[in-house]
Amino acid sequence: MFTQYVTNPITINPAIAGVRNITNLSMFQRLQWAGMEGAPKTTSLSYQTYLNKNKVGLAGNLIHDRIGPVIQTGLYFDYAYHLTLNDEKKRKLALGLMGGFNYYSFDLMSLRVNDPDVDVPVDGVNHRFLPNFGLGMFYHTPNFFFGASLPKILRNSLSDVNNTLTVEDREERHLFMMTGAILEINPQFKFRPSAIGRLVNGSPASLDLNATFVYNEQIWLGALYRLGVSWGAMAGWQLNKQLYLAYSYDFSHKLMRGGNFGTHEITISYDLKFEQQRVISPRYF
Repeated sequence: MFTQYVTNPITINPAIAGVRNITNLSMFQRLQWAGMEGAPKTTSLSYQTYLNKNKVGLAGNLIHDRIGPVIQTGLYFDYAYHLTLNDEKKRKLALGLMGGFNYYSFDLMSLRVNDPDVDVPVDGVNHRFLPNFGLGMFYHTPNFFFGASLPKILRNSLSDVNNTLTVEDREERHLFMMTGAILEINPQFKFRPSAIGRLVNGSPASLDLNATFVYNEQIWLGALYRLGVSWGAMAGWQLNKQLYLAYSYDFSHKLMRGGNFGTHEITISYDLKFEQQRVISPRYF
């Protein structure tokens, strides 16, 4: 679950590696449901570049995620091949493949209980090494984009029991679909509507609707509505041609409101400029 999915899409779609034809380093942190003990916290570090005259994109993603007693650290590598469908209209299609692993840890001993279980000290920590792979596609023009991805295809078991045919204790496939457009209002203002949908077995479908205004290709202000769940706002600042900062806040308006002070996301993105590369600014997606 990311509010800034347009700012940091490489974490969920391998086809986006190298789309901007630049070498980039990004750091992202999400603090969900601030104020609640054991609330989800996600940190990611991403690196991407391009090769072979912009036809190949490469990326690496390091992700650390914690929800209560569950800790996951993942390392994934992306490969994307970029096809030009129409050179005159700059229509392009990227196909991506990602592979890597999650190191999963479930620490029962970190929980506070009213009636201690004598078996917890014996079998209190469960560690799992979970290799996986995923696929993605990304179609884009200078003013439109659409992407779809399955970041994890294998349904790894999370326990020592081989129960991958049940609905418990396993990784599930997540389907992401995102789209958006860039509309010019006048030479100084642009409007970027976007949306992302998420589908996973056993959970309700999720849909985010975003509206972002861009002023002078430097200041980004936007609003978010997560259908039936939360609303939010985002602000971004293009400090220079290489450095971009973004912050977003969203707040649940229904479930889990008590003791929940909202969700915060911070993104720091830096384009590395080498002698043979040009920094392309601004970044719309």
